[in-house]
Amino acid sequence: MAKRKPSQKRPSGSARRKTLDAKSETQITRRTALLSIGGLGVFGILSGRLYQLQIAEAENYLALSEENRFNYQIELPSRGVIRDRHGEALAQNKLDFRVDLIAEQIDDMDDTLSRVSDVLNLTEAERERIQRDLARQPDFVPVTIRDHLEWDQF
Repeated sequence: MAKRKPSQKRPSGSARRKTLDAKSETQITRRTALLSIGGLGVFGILSGRLYQLQIAEAENYLALSEENRFNYQIELPSRGVIRDRHGEALAQNKLDFRVDLIAEQIDDMDDTLSRVSDVLNLTEAERERIQRDLARQPDFVPVTIRDHLEWDQF
């Protein structure tokens, strides 16, 4: 340790603290600036990617989402006639048809309803029910016009 000359005063505790505080404030300020710049950079990257996905490539993803919709048509396998012990049919296969409308696939709803009404002989009450159901349901949900139809009713 170097010896001090008697004329040199030793720095007081508060002076030493001020020197240390100035150094630590400089470090904190520098650290804060670096973290802020890093945070802004990450935010900028995320914002750019969000812009690219939501605005620049919106049409591409819209087309992909349209193709991604499923419309399951469940067909039960045919089974044989189930008979009781007396030979009478308890359950048998029967062809059963249903007519549905999907609003988003129809350009002119009134024209379509009148054409379907001509084929199926819909009553005014059935037409009102169909229009009410179409108004309530989302456009992609099928609305049943009539079910339990036979082929010759088409």
